Amino acid sequence: MRLGDGRRRHRPQLSSNVGRQRRLGVICMNPEEFYRPIEAALQHLPHLRTQLPQDFPRTLDPDEAIAYEKIRTKRFPHNINLPLSCHNVGSRPFWDSRFKFFEQVLVELEAFCARFQHVPRISRVLRPLWAAPFDPNDPALWSVLAHVRICVRLEEAGHKVESFEHPTGHGKKTADIYLRDRMIEIEVWNRTPVAPLDELLQIAEKRAQAKALDKFGLVERDASAVVVEVAFIQGPMPPEISTGASHEHQTFVLKNPPNSFGQIMVVRTNHRTRPSGYAFHLAGEQW
Repeated sequence: MRLGDGRRRHRPQLSSNVGRQRRLGVICMNPEEFYRPIEAALQHLPHLRTQLPQDFPRTLDPDEAIAYEKIRTKRFPHNINLPLSCHNVGSRPFWDSRFKFFEQVLVELEAFCARFQHVPRISRVLRPLWAAPFDPNDPALWSVLAHVRICVRLEEAGHKVESFEHPTGHGKKTADIYLRDRMIEIEVWNRTPVAPLDELLQIAEKRAQAKALDKFGLVERDASAVVVEVAFIQGPMPPEISTGASHEHQTFVLKNPPNSFGQIMVVRTNHRTRPSGYAFHLAGEQW
């Protein structure tokens, strides 16, 4: 694993007698064969490990993890979780390129935890990683990864992330990311139809409008609210995004509340069930 100083760490390997279960993604012959690779990976992720519950991963049920693997991708092909990522990175030989995807996930999470560790309520952003990792109907890890990528882009563009889960002033509603002059809400769109970009943007605008009304209510005049639709593309990437071409509706003004906007961010993995990497493509202006 290449983490931190770039040196490759040794990855403990399991014996060859695991047989068919090796193909499930999470291998469990006994509880220790489940826990130890996860703990081995976390040894090289100190900032992420600090954010996790102290007894993680020992609170996880290995049998539940195995049962979950049989249904994990039935509804959402891109559904992965933190235990699976850590287990694969902690137990696979370094030359196995099929699992570089999981290494990419962990490297991004570690970098995020290091960079934003002092931002208030960061634990609420990360909580889906351990709260319900074996839910086939909620690919919650991607919500966290969307936070990771958007926060990094914001700071690279000169913005400062002030807090997470910030009250919007609309009842008990909170915004995912708070800047001095902007509140940002992220909505993961896991079932994106295969359609031209124009059509995707029309649907995304309706989704963003509904989310903005639910979350923000009235937005102060000196602030704005942004809803980012993180859309998973199962078919070919729309050429307007893959080529970086501009599009007048990629960033759109929402009708209500005032000073609210929507954006669409498209996620594309380069293989549905055994991805070797992923990329976020922002359709429109970068903040």
